[in-house]
Amino acid sequence: MPLGALPLMRAVAGGTMARGRLLGRSWLSTTASRANATAAATTAAACECITATAPYYNRHVVVCTPKADWPSNLTEAGDFMSELTRASVAPSNDGVVKLTMATRVAFIAAPGTGAGEPAVESGAMGKESTADVLVFPENVRYESVSLDDVKQIISAGRVEGKEALPTKSNLLVCAHGARDKRCGDEGTKVAQVLAAAVGERQAGDRVDVWASSHVGGHQYAANVLVYPSGDWFGKVRERSHVDALLNHILDDDAARARGGGGGSGSAEQAAIPAALNDLWRGRMGATPAQQAQLH
Repeated sequence: MPLGALPLMRAVAGGTMARGRLLGRSWLSTTASRANATAAATTAAACECITATAPYYNRHVVVCTPKADWPSNLTEAGDFMSELTRASVAPSNDGVVKLTMATRVAFIAAPGTGAGEPAVESGAMGKESTADVLVFPENVRYESVSLDDVKQIISAGRVEGKEALPTKSNLLVCAHGARDKRCGDEGTKVAQVLAAAVGERQAGDRVDVWASSHVGGHQYAANVLVYPSGDWFGKVRERSHVDALLNHILDDDAARARGGGGGSGSAEQAAIPAALNDLWRGRMGATPAQQAQLH
């Protein structure tokens, strides 16, 4: 079922999501017949394959922010992000670092009802600002870190003297509307539906959903990055995709809990299910050529 046919929520002032009306037009094409769509997909399969389109990097640093309306260029998001952007491309870095901002999409339950709605927490960051930071593949979270602390994380993956807290499985959905409208529209919808699905399954203690700044590949919106596996998925546009993705994350989470691997880049992590095979873009730590071999 196309996500555009679901009663999605719209953003309102203050950063919260209010219950919205049923969208009148699907954001997927609904005019072509199923047979024609299948035939077209088969004919164009070779050029539409999105495997091996994830960029190569070996560390992802995510700065958690209380706002989701980032400027197109993160260097304009205040001195904090401007300094970090320069640090992320410094030659002293241990490999290739991806730096993004993200805002948590929470499922807020209405008191006493068990029902709820997704909400995006809702402010530029100066040099004196502090922020929580997620670090992958270390799969840890640092709380209230300074600009200098984050620079340490970018260069070394850790902060001396600060506790690295374990984190949950994390789904980062590119929803950077100022960078590209497709990500702002489709990514935001997918983030909302994912958050709602997590709430429906009472899996909030195992999974966090984040609206993320630009990750790369607007044409593949909605793009979803999954950690700790480091897998990238694109063209996530239907409710069946969301369900398959969440099933995969929870299965992988259960495998890790049993000691069966599942870390970023692990050969023993849960195999990509058939329902997501055509949506897989690649994996953190692998070059495009290696991603093609993994597929």
